[in-house]
Amino acid sequence: DTVTFSVMNLNKQSKLFSNDFRPVFRQHPSMKGYERLRAPVQYHTTDEGQFKFTFKHAFTSAEPVYFSFTYPFGFHENQAMLRAIDARFAGG
Repeated sequence: DTVTFSVMNLNKQSKLFSNDFRPVFRQHPSMKGYERLRAPVQYHTTDEGQFKFTFKHAFTSAEPVYFSFTYPFGFHENQAMLRAIDARFAGG
């Protein structure tokens, strides 16, 4: 089954979408990480001045699917980055 999603009321993101920006998705547990949507995103400003983008996704199994505007940066990844920064500037 293919489902169409529309997202409204974001600040204007047309520059991102004009450069082929696409949200990401993950099908859990079969996918280890997030991937960009395969189909291009449609976007426009409504008559009321609201920015709106629309995308389609084909569901291929009954597994849960998670969507994100961009690749998630988790707590553990953040902690690892902070440790690396601390190590870089330690002692100096």
